[in-house]
Amino acid sequence: MALIQSTLIWVVYAVVIALVIAIASIFVYLYQSPRERSATVSIVCIFTLTSLLATLLLLPVDVALVSSTTSSKLGRRKDWATDARVDNIVYTLKIVYYALYSLDAVLCLLVIPFTYFWYEEYDEVAAEEGTQTIGSRFWGALKYTLAFIALVIILFLVGFFVPVARDRSGAHYSLDYFKRILEENHGERALTFAIGLLITVGTLIYVLYTAAGFALLPVAFIKSAPAISAPTLTANTASALEQNRERQRQLEGRSAGSSEGLSSKDRRELDALVREERTLVRRERLAAEASGEHSNWLVKTWMKIEAVFRPLKLLGGFVLMIFAIVVWVSMLLTGIDKAKNSICKTHCGYILGHINIVNPMNWIFVKSAKIFPIDYVIFLILVLFFFFSSVVGMASIGIRFLWLRLFQIRSGHTSPQALLMGTVMLTLMALAINYAVAMMVAPQYAHYGPQTYCDKPLRHPTDQPDCREHRKLRPCSETADSQAARNVCTASVGSTFLDTITVNFSFFGAVDFWAQFVFLAVYLIVFVVSLFRVPKLDQYEVEADAEEEEEEGLLASTGRRFGATWGDITGRPKDYGSSNGQGTRHTATESKMQKIFGGKSTTSKKALLLGAGFVVKPTLTFLTENDVEVTVACRTLESAQKLCKDVKGAKAISLDVQNEEALDAEVEKVDVAISLIPYTFHPLVIKSAIRKKVNVVTTSYTSPAMVELEKDIQEAGITVMNEIGLDPGIDHLYAVKTIDEVHKAGGKIKSFLSYCGGLPAPEASANPLGYKFSWSARGMLLALGNTAKFLKNGKTEEIPGPELMSVAKPYSTGYTGFAFVAYPNRDSTPFKEKYSIPEASTIIRGTLRYAGFPEMIRCVVDMGFLSQDTQEFLKPSPNPLTWKEATAKIISATSSSEQDLTWAISSKHSFANTDEKSRIIAGLRWIGLFSSDPIIPRSTPLDTLCATLEKKMAYGDEERDLVFLQHKFEIEHADGKNETRTSTLCEYGDPKGYSAMAKL
Repeated sequence: MALIQSTLIWVVYAVVIALVIAIASIFVYLYQSPRERSATVSIVCIFTLTSLLATLLLLPVDVALVSSTTSSKLGRRKDWATDARVDNIVYTLKIVYYALYSLDAVLCLLVIPFTYFWYEEYDEVAAEEGTQTIGSRFWGALKYTLAFIALVIILFLVGFFVPVARDRSGAHYSLDYFKRILEENHGERALTFAIGLLITVGTLIYVLYTAAGFALLPVAFIKSAPAISAPTLTANTASALEQNRERQRQLEGRSAGSSEGLSSKDRRELDALVREERTLVRRERLAAEASGEHSNWLVKTWMKIEAVFRPLKLLGGFVLMIFAIVVWVSMLLTGIDKAKNSICKTHCGYILGHINIVNPMNWIFVKSAKIFPIDYVIFLILVLFFFFSSVVGMASIGIRFLWLRLFQIRSGHTSPQALLMGTVMLTLMALAINYAVAMMVAPQYAHYGPQTYCDKPLRHPTDQPDCREHRKLRPCSETADSQAARNVCTASVGSTFLDTITVNFSFFGAVDFWAQFVFLAVYLIVFVVSLFRVPKLDQYEVEADAEEEEEEGLLASTGRRFGATWGDITGRPKDYGSSNGQGTRHTATESKMQKIFGGKSTTSKKALLLGAGFVVKPTLTFLTENDVEVTVACRTLESAQKLCKDVKGAKAISLDVQNEEALDAEVEKVDVAISLIPYTFHPLVIKSAIRKKVNVVTTSYTSPAMVELEKDIQEAGITVMNEIGLDPGIDHLYAVKTIDEVHKAGGKIKSFLSYCGGLPAPEASANPLGYKFSWSARGMLLALGNTAKFLKNGKTEEIPGPELMSVAKPYSTGYTGFAFVAYPNRDSTPFKEKYSIPEASTIIRGTLRYAGFPEMIRCVVDMGFLSQDTQEFLKPSPNPLTWKEATAKIISATSSSEQDLTWAISSKHSFANTDEKSRIIAGLRWIGLFSSDPIIPRSTPLDTLCATLEKKMAYGDEERDLVFLQHKFEIEHADGKNETRTSTLCEYGDPKGYSAMAKL
């Protein structure tokens, strides 16, 4: 019977461990960033979390096994429970405990640090080039881990030789329980010292993180319980977003043609609409996540299960809150009891001896322990509640050193380094939780469970008196020193181990004990605050996906390619015939233009050119040089007149494309409408062209809104040509050219990469971003907030805008003189169909920048300079703030001194190393953020920064730009051979003529 009972107890423990492995695996899977998953990191984290939870969850097994030797009803040992059998049970438990505690220490102090440095040592570029071997990476990680190995050796040596429990004058040292505790060898002492130190360090973390999470977890359940389903939320949000944007368009339309712009009332309304739009965009993204959009089957299944139990979420929050309060009260009562009635106070770390003040959790555990595994179920819930409270605490506070945030723990966005660091912290906190549960929440249960002894006089030392009437039954305790108690009571191994630490190293015990009151205080403060204040969300979650502005510089199409497409645009036959033989560029072009128009004089042709960007001027020049009458239309007449100045055949007008009647009137007058305005307005132009049967050309991507008009376009018999710039445009031509060549030869495209960058030439790139503005700085910065989507190794990946710079990687073009980094841009997945390459497993289209750009942008984002929220101190004023004053307010620095500004920046942004920090701080200094120069106030941090960037980072008169476009094809030929083929365009601008962007 005894064997069966013991076996069943260990079977239950095995089942719980299996559950723990599943919980640890799910935790690591859900929290780790999908694009940075590392098998090594995942295995180490799962194994470590399993080990530490197995240590915590061994206590009920321990209590059940030692309690199984006695009958709590009779207060005596069972017949089979001889001293040898009991000693065997205790010895087995000791082996398991010592093995788990040793494993926890090794994992925390050696394995995780080595894994951290192993991951840090990885160099993707060196690995691809074959210059980094496993051996070199192993040695690099081991070098840094040697410091931790030395720490472990020192800890165990100190524990081995340190004198313990010198002051043994207290009466408690004569008790049999304490005598047994002090009968340990030097090896056990070394282990207890090391674990005692780790528990104390973990307690210092636990009082902050676990206490905060203990209060926030139930409140989060209550406050996050959704009132409507994800599909309903998606539909409602989409409708509200459409109404919001429509109202914004109406307000912006009011200022068209007006030099005064919006009225103050309309400006306030527009600002409110912009803030509301950001909230709606974020809600739309959260609704998509809640419905499992773009998630794998496991996540979708979990969301379905979660939806079933959603109505219970609110109720569950209240249940957890009550549970937390009961635990808090229990800990408080035990703390008061120990502080007042401990038999040895600081000399033994406030060991209680016996319960004087009943606490509810201890009572529940003692009663339920009589029917195993009911107590185990309750204990499992308690431990998981503590564990997930620690996780919530880390997610809310972040991993910090003092006030500096080192890492952020977020579901689905946790880097491998942060996950490893978080696992170390969870290990330390788990050891502290072990102490709190055994010593504060349920001390009687943890030490002796439901064990009792019959307190009657013994006739001889081995006698077991009869207590069937229950009058003399006493609960076993540390102070029960009678022979009857010694014959029956067996303390759990886990509690004895903890008592050994507190008795031998009383400093640890005193610190651990008084820290529990700090835990209780932190919980109370956070709990009260959270009831009346919604916790502030992380910046990444509240930042809206900014509305894209047209990157006109990358979309320009003028000059030598315009004539080749004019026939398609106008719908006229392209009979080029022969030139006049003159050989000059102007004469050949003029002849070509006449043939494009069916031999008619081009002087009768008219074009409407919409826009005022940097690419309008070259387009205007080309058209007028070929005798096309051009009407340049802008919202502000002044901008149009500036473009038309000294240009023969050009006329300037003010036009709001949102005014349907006015737009129709101008479109009706021309043969073709050329729209070089932001892409969001192209559908308005196309609708007008449909009504008036006029062809349209844009350089922008074909948007879903344009596709919806395709049937109407066909019925109207007109041509709408898009994507004829550089990117998109030239990139399409060279991509399709190579793909067709490969397919015709029977080959396959296995991978397609396309990266393009519009940059200053290297000699003109001497600034922190390595970038200069030939178009809107605001548009460039906001474009960095666009979500990127692409196909990689057969899987679709999606990178949210705020994280785009974190995935930028060095990109080798084959030309060693260029130090580029590349990151994905917008949605590349449709090109699998557009380019007819269904066999491709990787398709990525992206952007090129010079090295150093991503790190600089990430710091600017973390500082809050991409915020579009209106700030009073940034509004136009006769006496604007200095830059250092504005920076101090934006980043919440204690003062405007450079030292305090640097400290505040370091608290918001995690630098990879000191060299990077020095470089970025120097870059911010160059921009002027620490200077006494007055700001150019533009109401928001983003616009105020843009005003300065456009001033300091504009092209000089003698500076030239650079366009670099490269396709990289991985080809599998019909004979099975593989080839990497590149198609590269590198073009420099002419300082005395057109830029590279305009020329292309």
